[in-house]
Amino acid sequence: MNTPVTTTSKQFTINISDVWKGLIMAVILPVLTIIMNSINEGSLTFNWKQIAIAAIGGLLGYLLKNFFTPSQVVIKNPELAKEVKEGDAEVNIVPK
Repeated sequence: MNTPVTTTSKQFTINISDVWKGLIMAVILPVLTIIMNSINEGSLTFNWKQIAIAAIGGLLGYLLKNFFTPSQVVIKNPELAKEVKEGDAEVNIVPK
């Protein structure tokens, strides 16, 4: 059985995947929040300075969170994870 397994970046490091995910989160969340607030106030105006500050804050927050989070192994097969947890399957670590 060939199961895709990935590893997140090590603690106190940031990889390019972290940066891309951070950029996506930094752009989407603050922009949507500010647009929703603008619509709730009855007008659709964009305060670009406020959007930029929120985006930069979101990016830095995400990168700091990933910087201090320890490395994790991600198994993208829920059935295999369940079998390992229940003791029906075994995990062997093979060095590269």
